[in-house]
Amino acid sequence: FVALQILAIATLCCTSILSNMSIYNFTKICAEPIDQDLSGNYTIMSSNFTRTQESLLQGASAVGALASSIPYMLTFNRFSGRFVFLSAGVISIVSTALAPLAYTLGFWGFLVARVAQGISFATVLQVIGVVTAEWAALGEHGMFLAFLTGCTQLSNIFTMPVSGAICSSSLGWTWVFYVHSIVCAVVFALWLLIYRLHPCGPRLF
Repeated sequence: FVALQILAIATLCCTSILSNMSIYNFTKICAEPIDQDLSGNYTIMSSNFTRTQESLLQGASAVGALASSIPYMLTFNRFSGRFVFLSAGVISIVSTALAPLAYTLGFWGFLVARVAQGISFATVLQVIGVVTAEWAALGEHGMFLAFLTGCTQLSNIFTMPVSGAICSSSLGWTWVFYVHSIVCAVVFALWLLIYRLHPCGPRLF
């Protein structure tokens, strides 16, 4: 039963990290100022960033993930996956919560937030391997991998409708980031409470 709990919370944590990283693709639409022509027949979206800057922001998370993949791999081998993955969660929470502020600071501030989100993403595939290796019985590896890798689809299922609802509400686009960071904080708090070092070990509270 504990193994299933860990499988569920690990899947939710991976989903949350992916959601935090992908909300930029959605919120960059509703965050942009809207200018309306004099006839009032249509609106023109004008971005705060140039096309080159938008391309760099799009790829910044990939750069962060690539740069931190080897350091995180070494850290997973040396320390408990419980706290290593928690550190990635904290980075994702903070960078997502501060993203609206970073957006107001301009391109470079927002670029740092995007890179930080990518750094946390570097742990997702590694924690999938760690949880499967430590908690899945030999005949359960396929099930564990299916659930854990399903975080890619789950993140879209969660992020798109939630972001759309918040963007179209009076809360505005900034609360898309705030809500996602709050959800991420909750699921990683559960990770900290539930995860054990190994199946035979004591629960570490």
